[in-house]
Parts: sequence; C-alpha cells; structure tokens
Amino acid sequence: MIAQNGTLVAVRDASGKLSALPVKGSKYDLERWLEYDGDGRTASEAQRSAAFTCDAVGCIAHVKGAIVAIARHPAAVADDCANADVLVLDMPRPKDCSTPGTVIDVFDRWRDGAHALYLEQSVADGGVPLVRLETVAAHRGERPWSVMPPQKLPRSVAEPALLPKPRILDAPEAPAPVEQSAVAKPDATAAAVIEAPSDSRSAADTNPGDDPGEDGQSGAVDQGDAQ
Repeated sequence: MIAQNGTLVAVRDASGKLSALPVKGSKYDLERWLEYDGDGRTASEAQRSAAFTCDAVGCIAHVKGAIVAIARHPAAVADDCANADVLVLDMPRPKDCSTPGTVIDVFDRWRDGAHALYLEQSVADGGVPLVRLETVAAHRGERPWSVMPPQKLPRSVAEPALLPKPRILDAPEAPAPVEQSAVAKPDATAAAVIEAPSDSRSAADTNPGDDPGEDGQSGAVDQGDAQ
C-alpha cells in the first residue's frame, strides 16, 4: 500500500501482516490501514517490522518473490529500474525506466491518490508477477471537485509544429460609380434674392402728436383760427 504523499509504504510480511516504513507524519494513515485490516497493533509496532531493507537512497522489500523498491534519491533509480518488479518513486518516472512492470511516480499519486497493489501471481516458479492496482480515484469516481486536467502527451519529433491560421476579414464592398450626367450642376443664372429694407418703424418711434393724414401734416386745429 502506498499513501498519496509517497512517504508511507506498507507491504505484507511472511505472516500476512502489514509492515510499514518508519517515517514521520504517517501515524494517522497507518492506523487507519491497520484498523481496516483488523490489526490491533499500533502504528509504532507496525513500523518496527523487518520487511524492508533500507540504505541512504532507498528501501527494498520482497513480497511473494517479487522485488518492491522505494527510491528516495535519484542515485537509486538506475539500479531499481533494472532490478525491481514494482518501483515507487518520489520523482517523475525517467524515460529510460521501462524494465519494472509497475512504476508509481509522484504524478500517479497526485492524480489518483493512494494506491493498493495486489500480487496475483507468484514469481517463485520464474513467472512474471501480475500486479493488480486499486486507487482512491477509481473508487471515488469522477466528481466536479476531483476532475483532473488531461495529461499532456509529448509531441512527436516528426510531427511539425502547427502555426495558428490567420483570420482574414472580408473587405467592404466599394460603392458603385456615379455617372457624370447624373450629377446635378448648379444654376449659373440663379441670383441671390436680397430683400429691400422695409419701413418698419414701431409705434414707439411715431410722434403721438402727429396725425397720419395724407399730407403728413398735423391735424390739430390752430388756436388762432378757432378764435
């Protein structure tokens, strides 16, 4: 069994019980595994088992004749890729690491969560071990909060890079040409009409003592004639 963070790895020893790597910060997950397995031991007791053989760069366990390797440093990857049947990496899988039948790297755990591996066939008779994988993501299924982005495949060397196709907009249609005869010509004989100023005196400009008679003279009676 492999936790999502990759630091906690447990295998079954010869007695069939879980034996885990002694790592810090894995007590809670290991206790859940033991509880689910019906094992009454504590996490510390399960970590004291001797199923793993470790050095400065990684650990190795033998399960049903298969070699399970946990590489903690890039220096261990080359040997583990050449000899292990199951390889657990804390880094991306190298391109030239194709010998192990099952490789679980950091991206597999990030994408699928914790892993449970089952050896369906023993290699005691020289056969290749058949490993069956179960992951948290497979049991959970697709959920709106758990949909992962699609994995980007490497572009083939022979495949040419496709440039974006430019978008060419259609040019607007040009207006139809206008015939010269249809253009209206200005009338050369037309003259500007100038209005003559009119005598528009207002009532305020007229002397109130003037009588608008024919002669334009005053219509008042001379006092001398009246006498």
